[in-house]
Amino acid sequence: MALDRSATQQEVKQQYYKLALLLHPDSSHPSSSPDHFATLNKAYNLLSKQSSRSAFLKTGYGWDVSTSSGGNQTWSDSLMRAEIARRRNGGAAAWNGASRRYRDSDAGRGAWGGFDGSQGWRPYEDPSKGFSPPTSGPAEERYMSNPRFLAVVGVASAVIAWVHWHRLGYAAETHRDMLDKQNIDASRALAQARYEAATHGHIRREQIRRRVREAEVLKELEKADQGHIAVAGPPTAYPPSHRE
Repeated sequence: MALDRSATQQEVKQQYYKLALLLHPDSSHPSSSPDHFATLNKAYNLLSKQSSRSAFLKTGYGWDVSTSSGGNQTWSDSLMRAEIARRRNGGAAAWNGASRRYRDSDAGRGAWGGFDGSQGWRPYEDPSKGFSPPTSGPAEERYMSNPRFLAVVGVASAVIAWVHWHRLGYAAETHRDMLDKQNIDASRALAQARYEAATHGHIRREQIRRRVREAEVLKELEKADQGHIAVAGPPTAYPPSHRE
């Protein structure tokens, strides 16, 4: 049973129930067979009692490989059959009635283990010896059907596409706003440059005209100083004429 020599009774019982679900003849596990299940029962009967367990560990006496489990159905066998029937009918939707097996990926786990204590396993100090198979299952699908899976994938794809489309539209709108802002800023800068050019150009032209006039005045003054300009004298006086 793959247990330590110092394993407790509770650990022996827990390991037995775990292996029984795998080795039972109605199981789909590759190792399931009547011989394996009978051997497991003999090992459990030997180790579940403290007296027989102590004698076996000390002397090796008590294990008889030639003894069979008999044709009568034991208590554990009936419980295992009821549990497997419950799982087949309502506990897993992957059961194939033709081949009497679950999916290969479920062997050793999934359909054969992982009870949370709500429907199958009970604490080992329970008077019912730790296991009480319910009479009916919840009839819930263990695996999602193909139409439902395709519907889920379609909805998820639609949501993802809508999110990307929304983000793309927001990005395009943001880009347009940025271009409009750049055009407005460029127009303002151009108008400011034209205004400054017109204002400074007018001032420049006035300065040039003033300098030209100043230069002409200076030239005239220089000519006057050099005597090139004749100074007008007093008007000529003529003698009066004598009329008779």
